[in-house]
Amino acid sequence: MKNKGDEVQIKSLFKYKGLSRYMGIEGEIPIVGGYTFIGLEVELENISKDNVENLSKSTWTSVVDGSLKNKGREFVTIPIRFRYLEVELKRLFSGLISPVTSSRCSVHVHINVRDMTTDELASFIVLYSIFERALYRFSGDRWDSNFCVPIQASPSYPCRLLQSLKLTPHNTQIVWYKYMGFNVCPIFGLDGSDRIGTIEFRHLKGTMDINLIINWINLIISLKIAAKTTSLSYLERILLQMNSDSSYTTLAESVFGGLSPLILEQPTFKRDIETCITSTKKILLPPSKTEEIIIDIPKGHKLCVA
Repeated sequence: MKNKGDEVQIKSLFKYKGLSRYMGIEGEIPIVGGYTFIGLEVELENISKDNVENLSKSTWTSVVDGSLKNKGREFVTIPIRFRYLEVELKRLFSGLISPVTSSRCSVHVHINVRDMTTDELASFIVLYSIFERALYRFSGDRWDSNFCVPIQASPSYPCRLLQSLKLTPHNTQIVWYKYMGFNVCPIFGLDGSDRIGTIEFRHLKGTMDINLIINWINLIISLKIAAKTTSLSYLERILLQMNSDSSYTTLAESVFGGLSPLILEQPTFKRDIETCITSTKKILLPPSKTEEIIIDIPKGHKLCVA
């Protein structure tokens, strides 16, 4: 295992632009990781020219998106701390005249990962992979969308990325597809993406439901927080012993805390996590490590560095 001093910070991989110092107003919906920098891209249709001209320029810009119809526009925030997002969303939606969402619309969330190490990023990928199917179901189930491809559909990508993070994180041969639901291209500037030090989550359906948007980001940030306190070797051992409903529940509760019912109460949760665990083992573990190892995870245990 690497020593702490050997860990590579994401922010040291490339020279990123500085983050915004914007100070806003905090919302009322409970959130986790409120100081986390995020960026939001909200796609809407039926947007008139007057809507765009009256848009608050301090936090939002508007761009044309060719995938949308019916006077569609994409509204993009500056990098902003999560704690201010609820109020900024209210400002956006209340300032628009008769906006609509359609099956063509989606909401993309960029989560800042510059403050993570490459080891923590590897844990983030694995934790996400375990819960990928459940996360798709919560966010609108765009599993079959060509613009939101699950990593389970292309396991060679995360497998090669994990190997690169372990060995040579500066490796320019890293390959990723910008239309994957879990999109790491903005970290490395891959596939035509701007290099901004974020992971883009492309899952969320087109919506103006602020509670849904906030809780979706709550789940994502919970994954990041868990990844920052969980070693990859610990996750390997977890994967090798997870074989019961109680272990699935315990893991979800340890990662998502009070938000875990959003995942656990899905009627397909058990089947989904079993499928994703099998896929994640193939991504993470070589065949020689697939022998079962039993470790005890007490109920209520919080994930920590092994």
